[in-house]
Amino acid sequence: MRFQVVWAFDWNREKSLPLNAMQYCTASSFLVLWVLVGLLACQSEPTPTVLRAGMVIDQSVTLSPDTLYLDPLPGNSAVLTITGEDLVIDFNGTVLRSSADPGAPDRFRGWAIRVVEGRNIDLRNLRVSGYRGGIWAQEVEGLRLRFCELSNLYRLPDTVALPPQPQSVRDFLPAALYLQDCPAFLAEELTIHHARHGLVLERCNSGKLFNSRIQFQQGAGVALFGSSRNWLGHNGLDWNQVGLYVAVGSRENTIAYNSATHTEVGLWIRGGENA
Repeated sequence: MRFQVVWAFDWNREKSLPLNAMQYCTASSFLVLWVLVGLLACQSEPTPTVLRAGMVIDQSVTLSPDTLYLDPLPGNSAVLTITGEDLVIDFNGTVLRSSADPGAPDRFRGWAIRVVEGRNIDLRNLRVSGYRGGIWAQEVEGLRLRFCELSNLYRLPDTVALPPQPQSVRDFLPAALYLQDCPAFLAEELTIHHARHGLVLERCNSGKLFNSRIQFQQGAGVALFGSSRNWLGHNGLDWNQVGLYVAVGSRENTIAYNSATHTEVGLWIRGGENA
């Protein structure tokens, strides 16, 4: 094996000295490493995702904590729209607020978030206030809502929100959280305070709601319409006009270990052939 001889000059001895092959390879390696470190240092940081009104989120993302004042754009029902499959949207404590006067909740408008036509979407660590409704999800299988707070939403000046004989789901809207056709949903560790209604389930089957505090609503804490085989347990449904409302068409639901104190009606089951 032959090696090229590289000469170096020794300023102390004022004569040239040859570098052996091992010294040459080591010096070359350090040079390459130094260049790579310089290139990595020059690379720019990834641009963080900044939420804006009208934005559609269709991929997983972890946001930086922030407080954002956003209103729905004209023609949009919500500030943000989420759609897709197998997504994890971690708001990381982000607060979404409207620009409306917080002292006039009867003037709040729009929804904070709409989730549409998806599968296995996980929303977590979100705080919402100042809108007509918090989150409205439609046709999402396997929706998961964790550690979210929906509070100070639309309310009327009076303290009674339900008619003596409510007839349909429309009597329970707007709500802080409205799920339509969302089978196998999971809602845990939710805080819902001071809205017209708390959680409304319409045609949602085989889901779970637990360890949540849905309190201080003008109307119902939780309302079920045509929703069956759900498990509701270990929830605080106190200080609502109605703790839990179960309408005709909802059956085989397990309701256990919940509290519904300081309400006009703790549990209201609307009778009928399919109740």
